[in-house]
Amino acid sequence: MNYTTNYQLKKPSDDDHFDIKHQNDNMDKIDANLSEIAKMIYPVGSVYMSVNAVNPAVLFGGTWAAWGQGRVPMGCGQGAGLTNRPSPEAVGGAELHTLTAEQLAVHGHGNTGNPTALPNVGAMTGGTSGTFQLLRHQNASTNAPADVRAVSGRVTRAVVSGALGGRTQSPPISHTQGEENFTVNFAHDHTLPNHVHGTGNAGSGAAHNNIQPFITCYMWKRIA
Repeated sequence: MNYTTNYQLKKPSDDDHFDIKHQNDNMDKIDANLSEIAKMIYPVGSVYMSVNAVNPAVLFGGTWAAWGQGRVPMGCGQGAGLTNRPSPEAVGGAELHTLTAEQLAVHGHGNTGNPTALPNVGAMTGGTSGTFQLLRHQNASTNAPADVRAVSGRVTRAVVSGALGGRTQSPPISHTQGEENFTVNFAHDHTLPNHVHGTGNAGSGAAHNNIQPFITCYMWKRIA
């Protein structure tokens, strides 16, 4: 009786009679060694990937469980500039994600609206200042200044009281045009109270798709 070099399978000589027991022994050794080979290729804890839905126990023996359904595998460790993932089978990520206010890009909100008109603050139009001439109307008998003075300029009439600068006309006449001119500056400011303009809301706040491009397959993990 001769034997093979690697697995010591029985190899009958030319003058040996065929023995079914020898064949069975050889088959048992082949089966055992194939099992050991499968364990070397896919030891417990290995992941098998295929586009076929066949349980790898049929192909390699052992016990297998479906693994990682709906998830993308990621290598353990820390890539350059990436978060460290030290432990195997850690899970993370989300299929959908709703942004928080802190995660929004810096941006502004435009505000469009009709300006509020300010109230009319005077009868004068055109410019911010004007020069006015006072016309003096005196009583001929008493030489006392009257209360009404006709005003020429950008307004139609002004009312003053008392003598103009304490001056009187002599000799008294019924109507005398004065020569007193003055300038009134109408420049001024308006102060508005603090106020806030609101803007309308936009968007729905719904979650957005957070999935990278992918391709699917069956994945199995050997557990025994």
